[in-house]
Amino acid sequence: MLRRIISAFTIFLTAGLLLSACQTTKHVATTAEEAASQIAGDWEGDFINSRGTHYPLSFHIKNTNSQLSGYADIPSSSHDTRPSVKGTVRGNKVDWKTSSNFVYDLHMSKDAEGRYHLSGPVSGPNHGRLEIRKVN
Repeated sequence: MLRRIISAFTIFLTAGLLLSACQTTKHVATTAEEAASQIAGDWEGDFINSRGTHYPLSFHIKNTNSQLSGYADIPSSSHDTRPSVKGTVRGNKVDWKTSSNFVYDLHMSKDAEGRYHLSGPVSGPNHGRLEIRKVN
């Protein structure tokens, strides 16, 4: 009986590990040239707070000589639903600060399908992590 339980548990654990491996998308860092040319545009994804709650949002960014400007749409924000954004891009590192005093320390990467992503820690009135992808 114990052998059957151990065997069933082993199969369950192996299946779970295989499933999680299949769902993992490997990202590679972009070059400085890619980051500078791809940062402008529309980005969508989630802010994930320190408790793990996901909040959908989007950013609309312009790039003028590596000086970034634009705004965010954050419909669920109790602080500011449309803050302005200013920042810089250096290499694949993107730094943003919003008019609502959030600071984003992001890195650009590209997935296997060639889609661009920004991710990194967020500090300010609410701490967490940003995970967004370029949509145009």
